[in-house]
Amino acid sequence: MSARSIASPNVVSIHDFRPLAQHRLPKAVFDYLDGGADGEMTLRENCRAFNDVTFRPRCAVAFKECNLKTNVLGFELSFPAMLAPVGYSRLMHPMGEVAAASAAGKAGTGYILSTISGHSIENVRAASQGPVFYQLYLMGGRGAAEAAIDRAKKAGCSGLVVTIDTPVAGLRERDFRNGIKELMGTSVFEKIPFLPQVLSRPGWLIGFLRDGGVPKLANVVVPGQGRRGGRSRRIRGYVVRFALDPRTLGRPHRREGRADRRRCEARDRRRRRRSERLQSRRTPARQRAAVDSCVARSGRCSEQPDRSLDGWRSTPRV
Repeated sequence: MSARSIASPNVVSIHDFRPLAQHRLPKAVFDYLDGGADGEMTLRENCRAFNDVTFRPRCAVAFKECNLKTNVLGFELSFPAMLAPVGYSRLMHPMGEVAAASAAGKAGTGYILSTISGHSIENVRAASQGPVFYQLYLMGGRGAAEAAIDRAKKAGCSGLVVTIDTPVAGLRERDFRNGIKELMGTSVFEKIPFLPQVLSRPGWLIGFLRDGGVPKLANVVVPGQGRRGGRSRRIRGYVVRFALDPRTLGRPHRREGRADRRRCEARDRRRRRRSERLQSRRTPARQRAAVDSCVARSGRCSEQPDRSLDGWRSTPRV
């Protein structure tokens, strides 16, 4: 997109960028950026809330200087707003998070980098003159999260923004309708109904392919497994599940397919049988000793089992 295309009269206000983005991006990519969950009531309310903020005109009052500067966590910002984390910004444009952080720094405000970023923490931090915060999802497990926090600290990030509202996932209806799962999957035949929206945006498609396709998750490095990428079948499945259901954040990855599901089911059966064998070996005396130990440590048990063997089996395990 050239400087001329975003100059007046094409762009007069911030709202004029939306139709330009809609014209450039495939529908699936634009709706991923523009959409919300379920009926999008929360999204609409979040936008409407800005209408509650107005400027009070104060005339005939002397001011040395008019400015919107404010302080956030000890950092001075040129105006009271920062760029929020947007996952997969590199999917919208090859420069993605690096360009956004650079623009935020030049404007004198802060930038929040998403865990699901196509560019590394170090490159994004280096691109901005202002404060850069790192937004944390527990993606890839605790070890990956701790490693990312350590990297953010060493890179010079100004703070940590922790997202905690993903235990219950929102149903992103637009993503399902636009075929996100199929487009990021491996089956060519499943992609066919959704390819026209991609092929009709040649400018975006050329940049996407030159940049290497689906970007790697540069900041999710699982100890012992390496960096999470976007090119393998295994990682595509992980990314799709996260995009459609963020509850998969802390789960170990399971590859798609019937054979993999059968292996997982067989493993679960083995674990259940092993648990049953261990339970059957416990004598009533040992069971009573375990209960007494629990009572001695905590003073109470959440649900006190009967002293008989039958009572133990019919009550929850302590």
